[in-house]
Amino acid sequence: MIVFCRHGLVPRVTVRDVLWFFLTGSMLFLNQLFYITGIKLANGVIGSAWQPSQPIFVMLICCLLGWEKLTIAKVSCGGTRTLAPEL
Repeated sequence: MIVFCRHGLVPRVTVRDVLWFFLTGSMLFLNQLFYITGIKLANGVIGSAWQPSQPIFVMLICCLLGWEKLTIAKVSCGGTRTLAPEL
């Protein structure tokens, strides 16, 4: 934003951009709300066990929707590249 202001340029903000902004903001809010509700309904141990699994679920959803290609490195959570980067 500073670059735009220094050079006198005004970025175009469309209605679609505003809708995406509010949609993603509300999804972040709902994510935290449901997480806190889940912690209250269960307990902290269950919550701390589920929290690290979120990236795995995101990867699975993206693979099911066809947004990501399923590879061995992604299945092993990057362990293949970490242990043997030359492969």
